[in-house]
Amino acid sequence: MKNKLLFICITAVLVLVILTPALFREGSTIPVIKGTVRLALSNDIVVPIDSARYITRNEDGADLMISFVENKGWKYRGRYGEGYVFQKYKKPVNMTISIGSEEFLKYFRLWKTTPDGISLTLVHQVDAEPRGTSPWFTTNYAPDTKDRYIASIARQKGITFEEAKKINDTEVSLLLKGRPADEEIRYKTVDKHAGDIRSNKKIFEVNMSTEVRYLWSNTHKKPLEIDNIVAPVIYIPDAGISAIVGGEFNIEQTLSKIRASQTAVVTYAASSSLGITAEQDISNISAASGGMVYLTTNSNTYVLNIELADLY
Repeated sequence: MKNKLLFICITAVLVLVILTPALFREGSTIPVIKGTVRLALSNDIVVPIDSARYITRNEDGADLMISFVENKGWKYRGRYGEGYVFQKYKKPVNMTISIGSEEFLKYFRLWKTTPDGISLTLVHQVDAEPRGTSPWFTTNYAPDTKDRYIASIARQKGITFEEAKKINDTEVSLLLKGRPADEEIRYKTVDKHAGDIRSNKKIFEVNMSTEVRYLWSNTHKKPLEIDNIVAPVIYIPDAGISAIVGGEFNIEQTLSKIRASQTAVVTYAASSSLGITAEQDISNISAASGGMVYLTTNSNTYVLNIELADLY
């Protein structure tokens, strides 16, 4: 078997020199060749090529890579588009990375982290709870539901759904104690425009999404007060965000309104045909696969305002 893999590795030298996949075009092919040979002739399950690229065998490659990244202190958050999304919180910064892959010579799979600057080999163990979730984490739950709120709390705190449910039930019981019988707790998914990313060719709208727990009056048929929100999520509609690096959310809350803001650098994918250059809110552009590029922004502040009127 190893002789067969070695033959494949030798063949790979010729193929790589002629046809390097677009996803890895910006890096030298020599490290890829070395990594392929090492993987074929060793018992390693994941071989690093450099700080942002890795190679696995194609069979069970995704499971192997997920396990490898989690052992480096990252928490797997799910599949989003073509990438596998991981988060790591090291106070005061929340980091999110996406790892995409491309099959190579049938037997191998090449992996690359986005953004390139975050190295899995240099991270340390998570020492605090991750801040916030992402919209795709709660897609199994209908909007405006208790279960979606609980699932978001579980993701935020890094606990099970059952543990989050117990916390929520206790808080709700205390909140309703002594309140009129016609009042109840309800839940609302709030998703609103939070800012823009301006480029030389297009303005990308940025949204924030969060789950809100609030007090409702059945007699007056209206929301009475906002009780709590889950740490919001920044995202770009119709665009896959690959990384968000920013400080903690700043949340200002009264009984009738909430202002949640975060200052962050965002990396996301856009079509290379747009011809976007590094100016205005875009600080850097790097190559991606499938006719796409990764755009990295300057540090911007995004704001979500919630009022009682948003809870109907």
